[in-house]
Amino acid sequence: MRKGSDFLIYFSLLTFFSCSGIKNEGPQLFFEKSTVDFGLVNPGQTLEFVFDFFNKGTDTLKIRDIKASCGCVILSSAKQKIPANGMDVIKGQIKVKDSMNIANNIQTIAIRTNESGDKIHLLKISYKVKM
Repeated sequence: MRKGSDFLIYFSLLTFFSCSGIKNEGPQLFFEKSTVDFGLVNPGQTLEFVFDFFNKGTDTLKIRDIKASCGCVILSSAKQKIPANGMDVIKGQIKVKDSMNIANNIQTIAIRTNESGDKIHLLKISYKVKM
């Protein structure tokens, strides 16, 4: 009978804490927007983008790694550590080459942080090249 009452206590506590509105501990990365669409662009054009982000968590957010899916994406580094309730930006540019695909071009940026589970966030930049 002891196992049944232990389970009931555990389940009751779990339900209480998950429904009580207690804020999650730790860092929490939040982006205002995670996609930029430039539409139709000219060959040779330079596309500049900015992604604003916030740490809405209770601990310092650590940016462990930022990688672009293509060598055509040039990134300026964000701060490595963002305090709770702090903000920063990820800036970059893409030099549109004549040899790029005429159809939809999609580049991604992966940001690895110290959030629970070594989380990875993806940002997307899309455009079509005029011919």
